[in-house]
Amino acid sequence: MRVCLVSYEFPPEIGGEASYAHELAAGLSSLGHAVTVLVPKKRGVEYAHDGRFRVLRVKTSSLPMLKVASFVLAVNRLLPRLVKGSGIELVHYTFDYPSLPVRAGGLGAPVIATVHHLHAAEALGVLHAGGNVVAGLPATYRDFLFSLMELILARRAAAVLAVSRFTRSTLEGYGIRPERIRVIHNGIRVDDLLEARDTGGARRRFGLGTSLLLLYVGRLEMPKGLEHLL
Repeated sequence: MRVCLVSYEFPPEIGGEASYAHELAAGLSSLGHAVTVLVPKKRGVEYAHDGRFRVLRVKTSSLPMLKVASFVLAVNRLLPRLVKGSGIELVHYTFDYPSLPVRAGGLGAPVIATVHHLHAAEALGVLHAGGNVVAGLPATYRDFLFSLMELILARRAAAVLAVSRFTRSTLEGYGIRPERIRVIHNGIRVDDLLEARDTGGARRRFGLGTSLLLLYVGRLEMPKGLEHLL
């Protein structure tokens, strides 16, 4: 199958979406599918791939406030030509903060979308936790805008992939029919980890002693819910 992934982030950029899109492209390619990844063209960034799939860089605005929107508009224009010219059979949106509606119909190929989380749920969680509400209003507005765009895509797409049961429940709460949602949890390649052995080097280096350790990987922000982990 010829698959086109659309992602705003991609390695060497660091982030969940970048890792998700790259591992998906590599995994689909290893299964014999022909994969094309659409990513924004960013100055000084050479995107990581080893020849198993191709990366097309889409020109975007140099203005920070318009970068995401210009990427969406460029993808909307490019996809019909790409589907027709390259025989794309499936379009998969993997990025989770579109600031404008993305094209999900009339492409000549079905569209599916991954929803990592609805930003509205994140915004409501921050407001519920308290803090400086006024200072958080711009981010709250942005999160609700992103959620609106995500829901428009979810309603128009042929199917929706949710990365957790919580994401599925929030989508259902906003009116997405359960039969159109499939939960596929994020994966991790564990081969290297299975061979790892604790030699105590990290404990000695950081002066951690022999106490129980919890490793968290992610941004230190309230929406991540670290208080629940602790």
